[in-house]
Amino acid sequence: MNQITKSPCRLIEWIKDNWNPKKIDPPIVDQELPNLGGVQRSAESLRYITLKTEHWLSPNGRLREWVRHHMLLSAILAVPAFLVLPIVGFILWQILQWVIMLTLMVGHMIIFPILGLMALLTILGVIKAIKSLFS
Repeated sequence: MNQITKSPCRLIEWIKDNWNPKKIDPPIVDQELPNLGGVQRSAESLRYITLKTEHWLSPNGRLREWVRHHMLLSAILAVPAFLVLPIVGFILWQILQWVIMLTLMVGHMIIFPILGLMALLTILGVIKAIKSLFS
């Protein structure tokens, strides 16, 4: 029980130790913008708008730090998911194939005894009918 209560505390301590948002400086326009070509000017404009939006959303850097931590968490969760889930899926698919094959075999095995029982009952019925005719 003590291990369970320690685990969230360690996680919170780890987050506190690694949570260090840095203040984001306001973006400035590149001085060479008028001299750039069309594609470079468009790229510089998009960069400026992106940085200005980031500064507007979180000038103290908390949003950037939050995104950084969540990207790390998603990478940590994605690696096992991409490595383990295909293997588990393949194993489950193989088990399903075996179950289907065994079900078909058992189904075909049951048909012969049922047919034999029906043949035996038919023969007994014919013998009884013949006996009743002669008695």
